[in-house]
Amino acid sequence: MIKKYFFLVGVLLLFIVSLIFDKSIVLFVTSFRLPFLDLVFKGITYLGSFIFVLFFISSLFLWHEKKREWILPFWFGLGLAAFLTFVIKMMILRPRPEVIGVIALVTSTTLYSFPSGHSSTAFSALPVMDIGFPKLKYLWIIIAVLVALSRLYLGMHYLSDIIAGAVLGYYCGYLMIKLKNRKWFKKINLFTKT
Repeated sequence: MIKKYFFLVGVLLLFIVSLIFDKSIVLFVTSFRLPFLDLVFKGITYLGSFIFVLFFISSLFLWHEKKREWILPFWFGLGLAAFLTFVIKMMILRPRPEVIGVIALVTSTTLYSFPSGHSSTAFSALPVMDIGFPKLKYLWIIIAVLVALSRLYLGMHYLSDIIAGAVLGYYCGYLMIKLKNRKWFKKINLFTKT
């Protein structure tokens, strides 16, 4: 329990520091762009898209009959993360790094950057992956971190955006894990064996 609090305090401090140095960090990271890395990070960023995460993780759980009960908690966590990300973006209205002269290498459906939707989507799958596929959990952590960093490299987000998106996504997924065994949740979970 104490480890969890230290972790949260550490993430909060990292978030505060990133807010202070956001502009410098994104300018520094984007100064290392190379054509090869551009292609690599463009590919990685699509691994964090809502559609890819939805279908990839759902397919894993559908493949294993005993693990299908985790599909609905995953879907709800992913949906909640996407919804809250959109609501917060519309409340904060933080412009993307292009306002400080950073050229984005990909396009986006929204004009606003805080929090990162790709980060929240990728990290929302972690709690369910931890339980359903513990051996793949570390691979998914690497993928989620690379997706988050790709958003910084591609000039779509500041570091604070991806930290906030990752934390938001993770806790949306975690909340659904906690709700899974509630009676009302079991009644609506069509994938649970009776």
